[in-house]
Amino acid sequence: MRKTAICSCLLLSCSLPFSMNKSFLEPGVTISYNEDRDTFLVQASKIINKYHKDYPSERKDSIANYIWYYGSIYDIDPYLLLGLFALESGFDSSVVSSRNAQGIGQFLPGTWKWIAGEIGILDSLHITSYKGGIHATCYYLYNLRRETGDIDKALKLYSGWGVTTEGGEKYKRTVYRYVRLKPSSP
Repeated sequence: MRKTAICSCLLLSCSLPFSMNKSFLEPGVTISYNEDRDTFLVQASKIINKYHKDYPSERKDSIANYIWYYGSIYDIDPYLLLGLFALESGFDSSVVSSRNAQGIGQFLPGTWKWIAGEIGILDSLHITSYKGGIHATCYYLYNLRRETGDIDKALKLYSGWGVTTEGGEKYKRTVYRYVRLKPSSP
C-alpha cells in the first residue's frame, strides 16, 4: 500500500506520494517514511495540545498536516520538526523573542525575507503565519543539511550557535529529546 501525505494548501489541495522522486529539489532523492501519516497526526495533535489546549482542533490538525507535508517534501523527519517547533516557539506563531525572532520557526526578519523570497511566499504569507513558518523552516533545514552533510550539523546551525559550540550541541540534544516521543517502528 502506498502512503500519501495530504495537505490543504493555501489555494489548492495536493497529494504527494511518498515514492515520488524529488528531482525538483535534488536529483535521485526519494521520500520514504516508515511512519503512518494518521499515527503521526494523532501524536502531533496530542503534543501540540500540551502547549495549546486553547487551539481549536482544526488548527492543531492543520499544523500537524503542514509539518507532515513539508517534512515529506524536504525529507525531514516530522517528529524532529515537532521537537524543533516545540523548542523554538511552543507552536505559537505569534511569539517574538528578545532578539526579534518571530513565528513558529523563530526567524529574524532578514532571514525570513530571504527564505520567503526563495520559496515564493514573501508576498502571500506573513512571518507569523504558521503555514509559511513551517514551509520556511523545512526549506532552511533542507539547505543547511545539504551544505553540512547531515541533519545534526544542520540543527546546530539552525540554532544560531554553530556546529562546533556547546550551545549548538545542547540545542540539538534538546530537539532530539522531543523526538523521543516518536512511536517505535514496528
